[in-house]
Amino acid sequence: MTGLLPRAPAEDHRALCKHDLTDLHRGTLDPTHPSTKGDVFIAMEPRAPGHDRVRAPGARACATRAANLADAVPVSQVTWTSAQQIAADVPERH
Repeated sequence: MTGLLPRAPAEDHRALCKHDLTDLHRGTLDPTHPSTKGDVFIAMEPRAPGHDRVRAPGARACATRAANLADAVPVSQVTWTSAQQIAADVPERH
């Protein structure tokens, strides 16, 4: 993200409190909505040693959510077996 500059005029502080830095920063968790927070963050290069990219706050949670929506939520085998046993013990209602 080298050279990332705000597009908002400096005198318009409200734009900086919204979402006018770039289209990279969207809603806090849902990327289809504008940001609801007044947070401003700056990602700088070079990356920290041992890391492949600079991440914005919440980027990992957003990626995990997208993966869960696409592929289902990962559940350990122990938890899944437990849930199946509990479901088998519950009488079916008609």
